[in-house]
Amino acid sequence: MFLKTEKPLVVLGAIILGALLGEWWKIEESMQSLGIWLEKRVTGISEGKSSRFVRGFLSASMLFCTGSMAVLGSISDGLRGETF
Repeated sequence: MFLKTEKPLVVLGAIILGALLGEWWKIEESMQSLGIWLEKRVTGISEGKSSRFVRGFLSASMLFCTGSMAVLGSISDGLRGETF
């Protein structure tokens, strides 16, 4: 899909910018902290970043919030100029 677009540099730039901003804002660490907080809230204790609950929370968040179809759909709509 990247090679078929009329503006491949826009897509590449957006991906690079997103990766850099994600590292700068420390999104993964924030999601881990949220997972630890949820584990404490649900179970009353937390095993830290290496617990199965936190790893499962991170995996589920990545799968459903930033899955490939969500990213590709957003890029596709943006390049085509479609709005709803």
